Amino acid sequence: WQMIYQFRELVLKELENKRTAGVIGSSLQAELVIFATPELYNVLSSLGSDLKFVYMVSEVRLEQSATNYVEVVLTSHAKCERCWHYVVTVGEDASHNSICKRCIDNLFNAGELRKFA
Repeated sequence: WQMIYQFRELVLKELENKRTAGVIGSSLQAELVIFATPELYNVLSSLGSDLKFVYMVSEVRLEQSATNYVEVVLTSHAKCERCWHYVVTVGEDASHNSICKRCIDNLFNAGELRKFA
């Protein structure tokens, strides 16, 4: 967890830079592309899809790299009215066209499985 929190400082700084520049409003409007050394990559990838909750963004993509750095990108996806994440699955279900698949699963099915966050 120490490595995750240390890298989180870099992520938060980059999110704030994008917010100050007017690229994003909230961190949930951001997608992260994390370039990580093999050691950090293994630690971050162990969190699976929960990693986005650690950094409070809508999506995270991991790439292996010789150095650790992060790119913050404005998402192009729609905002879920329930969880406020911006995800591609918003509107896929015609019966619930303003919420994402994760929220549909949590409201009407067995719910999501989360291990860490």
